[in-house]
Amino acid sequence: MNLEGKRVTVVGLGLSGSALVKFLASRGALVGVSESAPRLGFEHWLKVNASLLERTEFGGHTEAFLVSSDLVVLSPGVRPDLAPVAAAAQRGVAVVGELEVALDGCAARVAAVTGTNGKTTTTALLGHLLATAGVPCTVAGNIGIPVSGVVDEVGAGHALVLEVSSFQLDSAPSFHPSVAVLLNVTPDHQDRYPSLEAYAASKARIFANQGPADFAILNRGDGRCTQLAPALKARVRWFDADSAGIEGAGLDADWLTLCEGGRRSRILPAADLAIPGRHNLENALAACAAAGALGVAPGALAEGLRTFRGVEHRLEPVGEIGDVRFVNDSKATNTDALEKALLAFREPVVLIAGGRDKNLDFTKLKDLIAARVKAVVLIGEAAGKIESAWRGAAPMRNAATIEEAVETGYELARPKGLVLLSPGCASYDMFRNFEDRGRRFREAVGRLASRGGFRARA
Repeated sequence: MNLEGKRVTVVGLGLSGSALVKFLASRGALVGVSESAPRLGFEHWLKVNASLLERTEFGGHTEAFLVSSDLVVLSPGVRPDLAPVAAAAQRGVAVVGELEVALDGCAARVAAVTGTNGKTTTTALLGHLLATAGVPCTVAGNIGIPVSGVVDEVGAGHALVLEVSSFQLDSAPSFHPSVAVLLNVTPDHQDRYPSLEAYAASKARIFANQGPADFAILNRGDGRCTQLAPALKARVRWFDADSAGIEGAGLDADWLTLCEGGRRSRILPAADLAIPGRHNLENALAACAAAGALGVAPGALAEGLRTFRGVEHRLEPVGEIGDVRFVNDSKATNTDALEKALLAFREPVVLIAGGRDKNLDFTKLKDLIAARVKAVVLIGEAAGKIESAWRGAAPMRNAATIEEAVETGYELARPKGLVLLSPGCASYDMFRNFEDRGRRFREAVGRLASRGGFRARA
């Protein structure tokens, strides 16, 4: 893709958008920025990057600005059906996402991970497994590291491990990973997709450009994954926490195993994994299958599995106040992730849930709430909907802030117990993003601990 002298507009000036500006300018593009937020919040950034920019607009996206472009590049959070974006596309302007431009000409072998839940953990774990096994690799994508910011650092001898969302796949028609992993497909983003089938089709785009030399890693326990397999052109490998008689990664007598060409090898006992829960066992198996497809021998995987401690904001222990533990699962932005979090713990929990609803069904969790939850503290816009869905399953309290939720959760959990932030909702009603929500939770635990003279983890 020759960008020299082309008028390219980046829509959305977040983390990815900022990295895209520098990437596009380095390719000789005439870069414009269209940002919905007011200019005031970007004055310092504009001063530092003024030499890279041909034009800007702030406070909204306009059709006139976008249609004057040769190419429009969307940041991951920007909807392609936004009226000015759709108008530009109808006028013949090419509209793509970061992956489409950043990976053009990339010589590294790309391994991509998608799915409703587990993407971040599996992506980080796969990168850790490769690094521990001595494979040069870089981790990027939806995990919080823009692809356009790292792609120039990787070459033919490297693996580029990417977390990719359905939004990114929607705007990357040429995306072609050598190894593509689909973890699961469960209801999410029903505020953006017209149906679960449309959402599933978006996830399946990860395999669209693969051929016989590539690998498709699929969850054998997920019906939508198994339905996809017969039509794929890539070599299919499975992961399955219920058996080991498959090509790919499985579980045999409580050992993680890897089977290639009909030959099965043990990796390590499941009990040696440092990350808790059945869902993390599945994530570990998926990462092993992907690492095997990238040429890592089974014997080289055990050390990486033993030493991986998980990722921030995903079942992250953040502190203890007396005999009350606090766990940050802010990354749980849908009901399926919330369900997996509750199943990861044996003891009853005090659950902090709520936020911005994504048109999801909370009633399906009512029985699990009754079985696993001591009390619920509700926050955010969805508090009323969740309270109606779970009424009678557990005592419920409302909190106006995350600080109030932490204090209320602590009082409800005493003298001994677990307070779990696993919202099951998006964060944008009260926070910048789920990372901000998780940090605020951690800080609130720390302040509460300091007042009581107890301890909280840094």
